[in-house]
Amino acid sequence: MSNPSAAAKERKRFSFGKKRDPAVPGHRKPLKMRLAENWQLYLLLLAPVIITIVYKYGPMYGIQIAFRDFKASRGIWGSEWVGFEWFERFFTSPNCGRMIINTILLSLYWMPFVSDTTCYPIDCVFTQDELDTIDRYRVDFEGFVAEQEAAWLRDGGITDESWAAYKDNLNSYGMNELLEVYQAAYDRYVQTLDSEGAAVATAETAE
Repeated sequence: MSNPSAAAKERKRFSFGKKRDPAVPGHRKPLKMRLAENWQLYLLLLAPVIITIVYKYGPMYGIQIAFRDFKASRGIWGSEWVGFEWFERFFTSPNCGRMIINTILLSLYWMPFVSDTTCYPIDCVFTQDELDTIDRYRVDFEGFVAEQEAAWLRDGGITDESWAAYKDNLNSYGMNELLEVYQAAYDRYVQTLDSEGAAVATAETAE
């Protein structure tokens, strides 16, 4: 008659068809051996790991802009690394407390009343000339705006002189041209909506 305890020990030596040594705990086995024994589990784990890296950690490279003297013309990697300089200047600025409080108050005031965060209709259609104009100005325009906003945060806020210079520079970066393009596309979009609404109203009246 066979020994039940011996048979039970023999069964424990097998897992997923792989032979295990009961004398060596699983967590102390070499990585190569653990991968060979449980490769199916590691393969299932591979997909969520890749998705997490691509969509969660990949975009985080842009966080380094907070630690660089960002220049739009140089890009993130080409801008000089300055460490915690901007954080030190912000938290030691006399306007630091006011800016933090204003940010919190604006968030509490604005967010409950915003039901649609879309700032521009996605159905707007641009002509080829309008697309060329956007391509010609948008990158430099948006880069200048981001650089100026970073400078205001760094220097403690907006002054009358800096605001006047900012508006003049916006014009030199193509603000008027961009406004004309977007306004023209938006006007066509509104006309399309009005035409569709009139067509629906006429059809309902006919019925």
